[in-house]
Amino acid sequence: MPVIEAAKEWLKNKDPNSVLTLTDVTDTHFNKEIITLMKELTLHNKPYVKAGAVVGITRPLMKLTYNTVMAFSRRTLPIFDTQDQAKEWLITQ
Repeated sequence: MPVIEAAKEWLKNKDPNSVLTLTDVTDTHFNKEIITLMKELTLHNKPYVKAGAVVGITRPLMKLTYNTVMAFSRRTLPIFDTQDQAKEWLITQ
């Protein structure tokens, strides 16, 4: 939770449509509170993010959580198997 709040604070001072993000959820665990915070963060970040990518979605429940967050924020962040793949894609954006 502190990381999510720190990310929101850091991003709010950035220019619109100027930030590339890479979110790695490998080996993370979610609960209702974390999902709510992720939805809020993704929606909050929308004006600042030029492109974003996600890594580490390996389980069906994680995919369901990802779909929930994307639907809430009306965003689409592509999923990659590795950070290197995500970074390669991000630098082309």
